[in-house]
Amino acid sequence: MVQLKAYDCIMCVELMDVLAPFSSMLVNKYGHRKIVIVGGALAAVGMTLSYFAVDLWILFITYGVIFGSGAGLLMVPSVSILPSYFEKRLSLAFGLVTVGTGLGSFCFPYIVQLLLDEYDYRNQFLVCGALTFNVIAAGLVFSPLRPSSSAAASADAGDGNTPRSDEKSRDKTVAGGGSDEKSRDKTVAGGGGDEKSRDKTVAGGG
Repeated sequence: MVQLKAYDCIMCVELMDVLAPFSSMLVNKYGHRKIVIVGGALAAVGMTLSYFAVDLWILFITYGVIFGSGAGLLMVPSVSILPSYFEKRLSLAFGLVTVGTGLGSFCFPYIVQLLLDEYDYRNQFLVCGALTFNVIAAGLVFSPLRPSSSAAASADAGDGNTPRSDEKSRDKTVAGGGSDEKSRDKTVAGGGGDEKSRDKTVAGGG
């Protein structure tokens, strides 16, 4: 019988924490839904493949690396999407998510123990893998109700650029009008010079 050792669980937990920055970058590039679906599929596949483990090193790869990587991709988007749904009660939403995580960590070991008592360890991995596939269904409903703050800021910046460009064009038009006025003033001044020359001609004729 192959049993989980400490380093298998440590690898899984460490990958869940270490991959958080990488998951955040992927979320910014591809969005919450895609990363949750990919992470859920990876975690479910890793858990299901543990059913076929016949040695500890195989379990280290399937559970520690594959499942741990999928779980690591799930952590960030499952929390960072909350501001897209909540605004006034965002703190309460974060609190409920944290409580749910704690309750899951508290209850899941008892569920696993019940599965081990009822089935062997291989079938226990198979059942847990089937449960993990439900994360994909949860990821499919990840649809932000309003744009994120970065998208809103970029949209505001885009809207603000148009009036500023219009103002600059109007300023140039006004400046052009000023130059036209100066040219008209010069023309008037030139007309004054013509009047002076005509006066001199009349005086000479006299």
